[in-house]
Amino acid sequence: QQDVYDGYTGDGHLHGLNFNDFNNYHEFSEAKRQYENGQFFTSPHILQFISQCIKPLNTDVIADFTSGKGDFFNFCPVHSNCYSNELDIKAYKIQKFLYPNVNISQGDMRGYNPPVFFDIVFGNPPFALKLNYQGIEWNSENLYVQKAIDLLKVGGLFCFLIPQSYCNDDFMCNRDITFLNTHFNFIVQFDLPDDSFKHVGIKSFPTKVMFFQKKSEHITEKKYSLDKLIIDKYDENTAENIYNEYIKPVIEVKNKL
Repeated sequence: QQDVYDGYTGDGHLHGLNFNDFNNYHEFSEAKRQYENGQFFTSPHILQFISQCIKPLNTDVIADFTSGKGDFFNFCPVHSNCYSNELDIKAYKIQKFLYPNVNISQGDMRGYNPPVFFDIVFGNPPFALKLNYQGIEWNSENLYVQKAIDLLKVGGLFCFLIPQSYCNDDFMCNRDITFLNTHFNFIVQFDLPDDSFKHVGIKSFPTKVMFFQKKSEHITEKKYSLDKLIIDKYDENTAENIYNEYIKPVIEVKNKL
């Protein structure tokens, strides 16, 4: 299992495309989609850091709707409380081998309807793909947000790993920001190192992590802000500070409700 965990990097390392050969991320993702539906596996170091920011409890029910080979579950305390969905059959089989106690489904996230609601939804979804869902054309990242809205408990935590271009301008991204503000309270966001995907052949790709809480009439509203937390070191001490200042108060409010 350790050999498979360390060695399998998914289609993201096999397509032979070079990000630097394209004018922008959109062109790169369009070419990449021909091979793998926009597949990028997040590095274990980043997933561990995010998990340390969240500190999932033994009782938390956790989901990832586009889970790759399931690396985020490596940092979750109770695998039988984890729910996973993955479209790519190879990654699904790898994940089933690595995490046999996780509730794993294989298929498109558009058809993923598990029998439970979640305390935490984590996602690194495909970006900038056009997908039809219930008669409407969606960007894949916003479709992931909609699935989180549908399946999170009230007050639940949504952790979103996404390119820095997402919701980075009040005017250009007004529609997406309004969509988020309608359903979520904003918690915090911060950039990840540009080389976070170097393990799959991408030397520099700006990404960020966004945290939201599903709205409730009993929770004080907090609208989205472009402000980002500046991070010098992506280590356990930094994660502990993020948890104590931003995440812990949100979880305490949810549990009280």
